[in-house]
Amino acid sequence: MGLDVMLLIMELEDHFGVPIPDERAERILTVGELYRYLLARTHRGVQSPCPTGQAFYRLRRTLIQEFGVDRGRVRPTVPLRDLFPKETRAAAWPRLAAALGMANLPDPDPRRKRGPSARVFWIAVAAVTAVAGLLYPLMLFFPDKDPTPPLAVCLFAWLGLLFLVCWFYGLFSWAAYSAPRPIPRLRDLAIRLAVWQPGPPVAEPSQAAVWADITAILSKYTGVPVEEIRPEQSFADLGRP
Repeated sequence: MGLDVMLLIMELEDHFGVPIPDERAERILTVGELYRYLLARTHRGVQSPCPTGQAFYRLRRTLIQEFGVDRGRVRPTVPLRDLFPKETRAAAWPRLAAALGMANLPDPDPRRKRGPSARVFWIAVAAVTAVAGLLYPLMLFFPDKDPTPPLAVCLFAWLGLLFLVCWFYGLFSWAAYSAPRPIPRLRDLAIRLAVWQPGPPVAEPSQAAVWADITAILSKYTGVPVEEIRPEQSFADLGRP
């Protein structure tokens, strides 16, 4: 049975809750070096691994194995919509929610906030027209010494109110259009996944437990019995059929 290094690394990251960067993984050649690396990362006085980190590793493994997403593209700051073509999102989103065991997922491409509608604008225009129209009979019943004709006063009042309506309508429309859209990133989904399915507190593992877990995972991916795995063995030897 050959050794799939990528799946092995993802399994180890998910199990121990610690990252193994690609450049660091390339320098780990033997089982003993892997053991010392994971032992150093898991014995730091913490009571449990970061739940968000564990959720991210699980999410990354799901995206790679279930959807064929390239591992290099799965980074915390990548927008979710960039991982799936637009034409496949409608079908992929329910599958991803089911694979993660989540009730719902954030909208990968949320719409911009809508400003006031045209209906609201015309209602406001009708309101200011009605107000200006009511001024005319009032000015006829209560004549003023001002020689300006009542009709001209009403027209000026209507134009002034109409200008205010147009100004406020344009202001709110511009504010809604220019507001930044909260495009969800992979990190946002990992946080939601960690909150949705929080794991129980995990005590710091012992040296024997770390070695037992590593050999069990290696045995799973190579078919080599646990008792035959030794610290000085290289991964190339383990991966040979």
